[in-house]
Amino acid sequence: MSNAARLSEVAWVLETTPTHCHELAANMREEDRDEIWKSSRLQPLEALLLGQMDSLRTWTFLVHGRVVAIFGVAPLTDMVGAPWMLASPELPQARKTFLAHCRDYINQMHELRPVLMNRAWTGNPVHLLWLRWLGFEFCDPEPFGPDGEAFQEFQKVQFPCVPS
Repeated sequence: MSNAARLSEVAWVLETTPTHCHELAANMREEDRDEIWKSSRLQPLEALLLGQMDSLRTWTFLVHGRVVAIFGVAPLTDMVGAPWMLASPELPQARKTFLAHCRDYINQMHELRPVLMNRAWTGNPVHLLWLRWLGFEFCDPEPFGPDGEAFQEFQKVQFPCVPS
């Protein structure tokens, strides 16, 4: 596996391929499917392929060779990136390994963009808890998407120190 990072005996993170997108689209968490639909009216495969194509970087979290999550950061401006993640129902079984390493990938996103911001559907509490644990700050819920569902904007800022 080129550009692969071994996280444990059975877990790897590597660059996302279209094959990974197809595998996850066929086995995505229901909450993630709902969030995609409520925000954009896209199907899971469409969202994953667009995410891979439009992002500065995407990663796939594999456990026992199966795609458990795909995540990345899409450019909004030269300073701002939109982090995103979609997962399979198997993510809770691999959460210890995932949580032990996910801050490293947020730091890699910050190397690409000092400001990270996006929106999360309030009906996806697992995502909201994970983002809070990672140190993201939240705005109040606001209507968003075709049906005006409640979404919360979240952000994390990490400006590099400037030598004096």
